[in-house]
Amino acid sequence: MIIVLSITNTMMMSVMERTGEIGTSMAMGVQGRSIMGLFIVEGGLLTLAGGAIGIFSGLILAAVISYIEFPCHLLQEWDKASLVRSV
Repeated sequence: MIIVLSITNTMMMSVMERTGEIGTSMAMGVQGRSIMGLFIVEGGLLTLAGGAIGIFSGLILAAVISYIEFPCHLLQEWDKASLVRSV
């Protein structure tokens, strides 16, 4: 949910910053649908880029944790504690 709100905020700021460009484009005859399509494509690319960065950073972090041999007993204790809290 936070990601959706963040992308929405970014896109709203993008629209507000480009109000002059949007007006100029509409004055030149560009349809509103085309302008909206540009913003939708921009939002989609922003989402894909953010998702790709998140996936790759997660993979790198997992590889680093595996490489340094994170002590497993800490994870096992955490699992036990979460099981006790969930019951």
